[in-house]
Amino acid sequence: CDVMGGTAVSEGAEPANFQAPAFRGRLRNRDARRSIDLFQGTTGMTALAVIEFDHDPHVAREYLNLVSRVHANDPKWIAPLKRATRAQLAPTYSFYRTPENRYRGFALRRGGALVGHVLATVNTNLVTPGGKVGALGFLEVEPDYELFRKLLGPAISWLRSTADVQQIWATMNFDIWHSYRVMTRGFDQSAFIGEPRNGPWLPKYLEQLGFSVSKRWVSVTTSREFLIGRAPHFRPQFESALADGYVFERLRLKDAEELADLCTAVSMTLEEFDGYIPISRHEFDALVGAYLRFTGTELATVLRAPDGAFAGFNIAFPDPSEALHKLAGRDDWLNRLRLLRRPPPHRALQYMIGVLPEVRAARPGLGRALLYRTLQLILEGGYESTIFALLAEDSPARHFAMDQVEVAEREYALYQLGC
Repeated sequence: CDVMGGTAVSEGAEPANFQAPAFRGRLRNRDARRSIDLFQGTTGMTALAVIEFDHDPHVAREYLNLVSRVHANDPKWIAPLKRATRAQLAPTYSFYRTPENRYRGFALRRGGALVGHVLATVNTNLVTPGGKVGALGFLEVEPDYELFRKLLGPAISWLRSTADVQQIWATMNFDIWHSYRVMTRGFDQSAFIGEPRNGPWLPKYLEQLGFSVSKRWVSVTTSREFLIGRAPHFRPQFESALADGYVFERLRLKDAEELADLCTAVSMTLEEFDGYIPISRHEFDALVGAYLRFTGTELATVLRAPDGAFAGFNIAFPDPSEALHKLAGRDDWLNRLRLLRRPPPHRALQYMIGVLPEVRAARPGLGRALLYRTLQLILEGGYESTIFALLAEDSPARHFAMDQVEVAEREYALYQLGC
């Protein structure tokens, strides 16, 4: 990569502003079998060790503890589900079973304690017009820029020299089907399920390291009164679609054919996104299907054409974030059972709407009809507010939601570093 910390770097060299350690040693990690570098801390005598590894269940557990420790003072934070996260870091996870995919973990230790963690990945299918993409995911570090720089320096060097990527994205766990993006505004807001949530220092740290924003998103909270006032604007499109024989029905997750159709439709919707990669139906069910089984589908709608063919979808659901916050990452069977008994949420989440391209071209207005049906369900359900979540800059739903506010209360970005 050309720039680290704002200073040009030649191939194979350290950044010009890199402070050479007082000493270096060579150790080997028992599990990872990778050599490591030792740095004497600049603020004391405690040594820092950057350890490379492929898979290490002990580090995965430490990573989750580090995440909890760093966010301990954030009362609005939702802890990642521990079993699910450990599964994504285990060698049996689908990403690692693809031989062409490459990855390397980096753990930063201070006096033996984990103070930073990042997983550098290269997905063989993640190629953009700018070339092959490397990603930095599962990123957590104590809020100290020097720690951040010493953790990410080796990860970036590995992606640049060993994996031969042309650009690096942060943060991204594997691909856009998993957790990605960085929160840049809205840290005072209560988190919702699926929202990127990081320390407020992360955007600044990335920019100091030479990253720049490649794309932005916002989330907007709308009141019940706002939806009552705006929903009638889309009623004509809804009634026109009904008159033409289109059917709006609740998503049926137990219907394998319908889930397969949803996978195809969501994939078509995301194909225009930078970073889109194909996904198998099995993976789609494990990610999106499992998500919807947990949240419930009472607000999720399928659009069918007059001949019964799958024509579009809208994914919205009751927000279980309050219950997840109380769960504190514990997803064992007993706590999962407790989740089933959670009180009804007061907030709904509107996530994604899509109409198949050929249907959209032949019959304009179906997206608005789908949105009207969802607003109808939300109002009938008595939800006090609705978050229009993770809206891209060119999203039509963004213009609808932003009618209520001048500035979105939450903002996110995908950061990029050229190589």
